[in-house]
Amino acid sequence: FNHVSAIVETRLSKLARVLPAMCVRPASGDGDDLMTARASTKILAAASNALDMSHILSRGTLWAELCGAAFYKVGWDDTGDGDVAIETVSPFEIYPEDLAAADMADQGSIIHARAVPVERIYATYGVEVAAEPLHGVDGAPLAGCALVIERYTRPTGDDCGALTVGAN
Repeated sequence: FNHVSAIVETRLSKLARVLPAMCVRPASGDGDDLMTARASTKILAAASNALDMSHILSRGTLWAELCGAAFYKVGWDDTGDGDVAIETVSPFEIYPEDLAAADMADQGSIIHARAVPVERIYATYGVEVAAEPLHGVDGAPLAGCALVIERYTRPTGDDCGALTVGAN
């Protein structure tokens, strides 16, 4: 641990200095397109600051360095503000349909399974569930939590795609 820890911490420190910034490229050299791109870049910068993207990206970098994979989940703020929300998701919570697929675009569906406090499940989904005997990665019991399984399915010609959310 002492040898690996120093290497990982050094790499994370170096990678933290080169966090990406979002920007918008104009569609053409037209003055309106240039102004729109500048304004859009400022909006993205404000959203990035509001979301604390540097922290989100740092957590993703940590997962990528430790496990070789990191996932970012983009959705809406469930507190009712209607803002965009981005969270870093542990690779231990993501279950792709096809483990042999080289790209996320090749997945037919992806499952996000995680332990969530039952109060938060009720506040988010309006469903009362009983707490389950769950354990964390370290083996310690997770009191007052239940397993939430979200399944994201690629849209097909028959439907518009589906998000199936259920608590076990």
